[in-house]
Amino acid sequence: MSKMEIPESWAEASLEDCLNEFGRGKSPKYSEKDTGIYVVNQRCIYWDDFRPDNRKIGTKEWFNKVDERYRLRAGDILVNSTGTGTLGRAVCLKSSFQDTIPDSHVTLIRAKDSLHPWFLVSFLKSAQGQEAIEKATTGSTNQIELNKTKLGQATIPIPPLGEQKRIVGKIESAQEKIKTIEKSVTKAEELIGKYREALLQKAFRGELAPQDPNDEPASKLLERISADHAKLTAGKKKKKDDLLPIKPEEIPFEIPNSWEWIRAEVACEEIESGSTPDAKQMTNVGEIQFLKVYNLSFDGSLLGDNKATFIPKSLHQGELKRATTRDGDVLINIVGPPLGKVTEIKDTRQEFSHNQAIVHFRPSPNVLLQSYFSLYLQSNKGKEWLVSRAKKTSGQANLNVSTCRSMPIPLPPFKEQVRIIKLMGKMLESAVVEANLITSIMPLIATLKNAVLTSAYSGRLVFQDPTEGSGHELLEKIRQSDQSELSPNKSQPIARAKVKKKTRTKK
Repeated sequence: MSKMEIPESWAEASLEDCLNEFGRGKSPKYSEKDTGIYVVNQRCIYWDDFRPDNRKIGTKEWFNKVDERYRLRAGDILVNSTGTGTLGRAVCLKSSFQDTIPDSHVTLIRAKDSLHPWFLVSFLKSAQGQEAIEKATTGSTNQIELNKTKLGQATIPIPPLGEQKRIVGKIESAQEKIKTIEKSVTKAEELIGKYREALLQKAFRGELAPQDPNDEPASKLLERISADHAKLTAGKKKKKDDLLPIKPEEIPFEIPNSWEWIRAEVACEEIESGSTPDAKQMTNVGEIQFLKVYNLSFDGSLLGDNKATFIPKSLHQGELKRATTRDGDVLINIVGPPLGKVTEIKDTRQEFSHNQAIVHFRPSPNVLLQSYFSLYLQSNKGKEWLVSRAKKTSGQANLNVSTCRSMPIPLPPFKEQVRIIKLMGKMLESAVVEANLITSIMPLIATLKNAVLTSAYSGRLVFQDPTEGSGHELLEKIRQSDQSELSPNKSQPIARAKVKKKTRTKK
């Protein structure tokens, strides 16, 4: 870890020299019945809180064999110690859990009395602390682990105890204010979402745009579609599910008399899923962009720059021709969770391909407007219809193409669809501006959190009081206290930290 810039009154020490207990938890034996004995796993440990409801149940026999020092106490620090995305999360316990022991994927840290546990856990969450954890990480992707020896050698700052307490108080005060800001931002997001959904509900019930009696009713449009379909299928064997009428129980809400319920397969020229070629044929640059679920969004936009993947044009026009998608198409993901992503392909003047986890709809011109259909798929009613028909296996939700084709859609007269889209655009304009503002605030909140911790551990957050002594004096007391009882080999004492006398810049 890089040399710290700290006040002269502070000292530096290795983490292991400041702890009474330091080690991984125990491999548990689980029970199907509630024994009153619990095991902490990584799902219990988050950045901002400890979630005891996620504990698992252990057996009493196992619990009684484990040393009592592993039973959790107030002030204990728990650090997730395995797995990409979870390793490094740390939390300090506000109360004791004498019925609970951490499992072997969690590191238990119990600070000596001269080191405030909340000072230490906040350091571990800071940029400096996370740098130390990153350097103590070993292994490859998804198999990474926190190396106790390397973490124990990490350098931590040691202010006087009184100053530690002031720092903890200041951090807590700042975090409470930041949480208030976060709650306000979350509330604003919820209100924008509710406003948007309220508009969508009104739009698809015919309550947003006025009905014009001069508009050709959707029934006439449906008659022409049916006649065209009859010509196309004349002399062909009728399929079992060919244009099945929509049953009353499939209709989720009432619509105006000039509207009609119509199946997606009737309103669209094409509804197809894609497929995935050999990985060797996919590259970071190329001729045809190959879309995956992470390129779709929940608001109709295309996230084309997100991990862009390409395939050869020859493959696109040959083996993957069925997955061709272009301007005017609407894409959804059929594999989740989460289901409900919707993307419009428009104004691109290019073709795309996509994998089997995506279905593209190609609305028929002069029948179904792309934006109208996209908004219906984004609405709660549209999503509920699809999600309720997904097959759920092993934690995964899957829709098939035939379900997508059979989806009922509320179809207004074509001119009314145009009016609905125009009104929705105007009414959502201010909401979009506010949503973009909220999106820009979130990175600033993260920057603010980091700035508070950086100031704290460089001695700039609170004042130094010379009457409290120095971190060097405190470190001498720490060095004289007992070494960690969880040391794997008691015959080899942990290396003691040395007070560093190097000159530092005064703060």
